[in-house]
Amino acid sequence: MSVWPNFLPRLSKALLSKPKEHPSREDLERFMLGELPPAETLEVLLHLLPGCPRCQEITSVLWAVGTEPPASGTGSEGWWSASGRFAYEGTIEQVFAGVRQAYRALERERAEAPPLLEELLAERLRTREEGSLWAASIPPRLRTWGLCELLLRQSQDHRADDPRRAAALAELAVVVAGGLDPSLYPPPVLETLRARTWGALGNIRRILSDFRGAEEAFGQAEIHLARGGDVVEKGVLLDLQASLRLTQGRTAEATRLLDRAMLLFRRLGQRHLLGRAMISKGYVRICAGDSGPAVELLRQGLALADPGHEPRLVLAAQHCLAYLLYEGGRPEEARHLLERNRRLYLEHGDRLDLVRLRYLEGKIAAVLGGAGERSAAEEAFREVREVFAEAGLALDAALASLDLAALYVEQGRAAEVHVLAGEMLAIFRSREVSREAMAALILFCRAAEARDVTASLVQEVTAQLRQVRRSE
Repeated sequence: MSVWPNFLPRLSKALLSKPKEHPSREDLERFMLGELPPAETLEVLLHLLPGCPRCQEITSVLWAVGTEPPASGTGSEGWWSASGRFAYEGTIEQVFAGVRQAYRALERERAEAPPLLEELLAERLRTREEGSLWAASIPPRLRTWGLCELLLRQSQDHRADDPRRAAALAELAVVVAGGLDPSLYPPPVLETLRARTWGALGNIRRILSDFRGAEEAFGQAEIHLARGGDVVEKGVLLDLQASLRLTQGRTAEATRLLDRAMLLFRRLGQRHLLGRAMISKGYVRICAGDSGPAVELLRQGLALADPGHEPRLVLAAQHCLAYLLYEGGRPEEARHLLERNRRLYLEHGDRLDLVRLRYLEGKIAAVLGGAGERSAAEEAFREVREVFAEAGLALDAALASLDLAALYVEQGRAAEVHVLAGEMLAIFRSREVSREAMAALILFCRAAEARDVTASLVQEVTAQLRQVRRSE
């Protein structure tokens, strides 16, 4: 006899209680295979019902298995070919039986993906063919769901440090997803995967400033979603399209797209994705010069976003919020927020993230004043200026130098301001910088040479360089 009817009274009551923490991957897998005891099955189910993206990433594909039978006469050996319509016509035990079959096939594809990726990349290097001609040459055995997932994951990993490689991997994911045999995979999840690959490619093209290419990719994603893709994926695409509009300086359109995404995620109970969209909207308000609403949006978004799912997103939002608090005249609150998130920086931040943490700590110390605070600020500004210069970030190095200059001006150290101006000019001359940035720096250097640098001049030049930085 099935244990599931006994869950119903407990389910109604438990839905009103605090949701369970993230289950382990092992428990999620055992849940999908129907191997958890009833009480633990209920706990995992309660966790999944409100919408947990991190856990649904493991389970969502398998839930779609068996909603429709394969085409008759295909002889398919795919995930769902032996199970028929068990999701609607059978008992929950039959659902689990079908899911077990699908799960084994999916895990087999994932295990086989790494060597297939090596073979795929080697083949591309050997033939050096591009476009549809090369795509048509990919043998069917390389067109698997597991390989597509791996390509998307590696593309995501390279998005920040090597966007061109990330774009190439996303292009391969598009090709592999487009070549998946529709008789082997449920149509809804297949259309969702294809939309996801096009969305990932569009986002990387945005990063590479290929706006036309990004528009084309997002358009292809919309076509696949219109064919029956997952509703959640539609909200994700709206978020990506909003990023493109923001990059193009079209903040009003970006806001409208994010409002649509937030409405969708709220209706679907997708807490993390709703939080993510709120954070994105906060960035849009910052770019529109509206920092007040941005603070509230970032706070609300961070309350919903899951650090375990996207730790770097949460890290960036926390840093941005701390900076807005500092800029808004609330340095003590900003310092407390940084200290509370120090572990997040250490565990998930890269070298530049840690440098920017040090930089903001220096800014806060400079504002708080006191001999010890000013000394700490000066040390921080010197350290981050050197790192920015070594990394080729001339504008960041110049801004840190100006913060250091402001301290010197406050203390009447005109000779050191003059030396600092010469060092800033050397950094700029070794890099390609805009005419506007160079003009602002020359103005500062001339005043430093005349020993006539004032606090208001430092503020004016800083504002000009920040404007240049935002426009690049």
